[in-house]
Amino acid sequence: MEALVLEPASLIILGSGSAGNSAVLHGHAGWFLIDIGLNIADLRRRIAIVGLELLRCVGCMLTHTHSDHWKDSSLAWLYGRKLPIWLHPVHLKNLRLQSKAIHTLEAAGLVHTFEADCPFEPLPGWTALPLKISHDSEPTFGFRLDVCPGFFQAAGKIGFFSDLGCWDEKHSPQLHDLQILALEFNHDQDLLQGGSRPHFLKDRICSDRGHLSNSQAGEVVSSSGIYSGRRDLVLLHLSRECNTPMHAICEAREATRKAGGEWSITVAQQDEPLQPIHAGFLNSIDQIFQAKEEAIPCPVIRRAKQ
Repeated sequence: MEALVLEPASLIILGSGSAGNSAVLHGHAGWFLIDIGLNIADLRRRIAIVGLELLRCVGCMLTHTHSDHWKDSSLAWLYGRKLPIWLHPVHLKNLRLQSKAIHTLEAAGLVHTFEADCPFEPLPGWTALPLKISHDSEPTFGFRLDVCPGFFQAAGKIGFFSDLGCWDEKHSPQLHDLQILALEFNHDQDLLQGGSRPHFLKDRICSDRGHLSNSQAGEVVSSSGIYSGRRDLVLLHLSRECNTPMHAICEAREATRKAGGEWSITVAQQDEPLQPIHAGFLNSIDQIFQAKEEAIPCPVIRRAKQ
């Protein structure tokens, strides 16, 4: 008799950055999207690249309503496939003023709302807990995703936090047993301050309602608690102008050392999808951007002249 092979829960980043954001949570019962900020042609291309079956998609949930996290053409694609969207009531109110497709989704009964700290089930066996985070799109949410073990399905614990200006310590207990933590590493402070962006934009990015710097994200990781198994850290939403993978990885590597345990570090890309990252299962080296000390030296940081 053959041994039963349990399918792991997986996170797939289709795209992450200011030009468009979308991710996939995949399990035995199907897959669903977190955000839909890619135009439909690009969304379909990336779904095909990672080999997802369209018939197994069960819907989408939204973190917030900045335009890099939803596109009207992609919302229309949801309606065309009769797929639901989960979002906060304020998101729905905002999209009614900006999107044609949201009206067709709503009329078809495909819009479901959630509230902060109230779990819901976007996929059979998956529990999503919306956690309100600080960002200048009110409200913005991160999600903790828990997968219950069942027939053909392994357990999984995933955290997803893509846009936030500061970390709320009350959410820290939600990080302690995660197998995958996807977290914004938006900018390096020195590169931001030494860059050519106007001061008002720098102030916005650095504010508690802006974006998380590498050092701030590192502090979150450092306090994530000790976990007995291997963990994956996915670096989200890197700025093209004010960050580099090398800067972000160096901060992440130091943070994971402080946190303890065994970690793999992956950098999410803006232009191409990542292959699946499995909760609790070892990923092959060609699937992930490994932060190996001998391969990726820490950069010399030169401070901008005042």
